[in-house]
Amino acid sequence: YLELRTTPRSDIPDLSSARQYVETVVSAVRECEARQDLRERIVVRVLLSINRAGTLEEAMEAVQLAGEYAKGVVVGVDFSGNPTKGDFKEFLPAFERARALSLPITFHIAEVDNPSEISAMLAYARPGDRFGHALKLAMAQRSVLQGSGIPIEICPTSNLRTLQLSRHEDHPTLPHWLAASHPITICTDDRGIFQCSLTSELLNVAESQR
Repeated sequence: YLELRTTPRSDIPDLSSARQYVETVVSAVRECEARQDLRERIVVRVLLSINRAGTLEEAMEAVQLAGEYAKGVVVGVDFSGNPTKGDFKEFLPAFERARALSLPITFHIAEVDNPSEISAMLAYARPGDRFGHALKLAMAQRSVLQGSGIPIEICPTSNLRTLQLSRHEDHPTLPHWLAASHPITICTDDRGIFQCSLTSELLNVAESQR
């Protein structure tokens, strides 16, 4: 199972709108699925991302498009982007629309130290949602997250680079989630930037926990 995330865009050459962008992504996924050998099939799905550096209007359009394609390739929405830009609460109307469309949401949370926003996200998330990264958590916030049972997506190499760490053993939260048997998913983040694969990420995590 492979899950891709992309922000609908209208500034790509030969694509005149965000809708056309999404249609192109969905068509490419379907085309690849049609070519696959069923014995080696990988299921590919897409989350449409809300860029926190963008506008509420753009966020609403992304959610609406996700709702329209939700019975096929698109399986939810994602809140991500530069964690120093924008504010979670500014996008609440878009999240409420996603709820109305029964779309799960993945929130990139606690990539930077922003206690009030972290607490607001923790309070807003519901079963079926997920959290990405979850690095800069106070102990009380960590307890709230753990009590919620909401899964965390961890990108080890990305986390090390953004936190300027040199060893996977120094990851600030992964050992805790593993010891607590909290549901996590090991992910690759942006392979092109971080030069990693899912195999290398899993191997690094396994070796760091010996």
